[in-house]
Amino acid sequence: MADQLAPRRKRKERRHILFRVERAVVESTGELVGALVPRFATDRRLMRDRGYRMGDDLRAELSKPRHLGQHRRAHLLGGLVVAQLEGFEGLDQHAAIKRLQRESGVCCEVEQIDAAPVVTAILAAAETMLGAAATRMLKAVLPEIKQIDVLVPQSLAFDRMEQGEFERFYAGICQHLAERYWPDCDQEQIERMAELMDRERAA
Repeated sequence: MADQLAPRRKRKERRHILFRVERAVVESTGELVGALVPRFATDRRLMRDRGYRMGDDLRAELSKPRHLGQHRRAHLLGGLVVAQLEGFEGLDQHAAIKRLQRESGVCCEVEQIDAAPVVTAILAAAETMLGAAATRMLKAVLPEIKQIDVLVPQSLAFDRMEQGEFERFYAGICQHLAERYWPDCDQEQIERMAELMDRERAA
């Protein structure tokens, strides 16, 4: 069934330029201001390659880069989930936290897909499991469904999700674990467990 769903468009990749906020003096006025300065030589080269010059006006959407430590702790938490929760066996760390993302709905988007392949698969299954009479009843209703809303998790990649959104994601899956799987813990306790695992790993 999944093979029949309409493929999603892949976003065009473009390398981000990293900046640091620094104090600088405006040469023409002597005014002290906060300025965005390219962080590394690679970032300066990217600006040159794109034709940016001194005095150019540039438009940008700015975001904080991701915190590596929190990204690592989220995946360690995924490993703990695989080790301790039934139904997560066989998943790697990343697959485990992506499943938690889908279950909780945190940092997910609703997209519409063509319902026809889904309806066809349901009718075929009904024919096998429920018989002809039930299938005829379903056929009277299901073809009226033209589109289906599906929950699509946002990418957790460093260049796709900024730090603020990742913090919301991390808090959301910890809260979901507390509510659904570990009711004796709260969100903060689960976050602390992951922090302790990170410290032990680094020791």
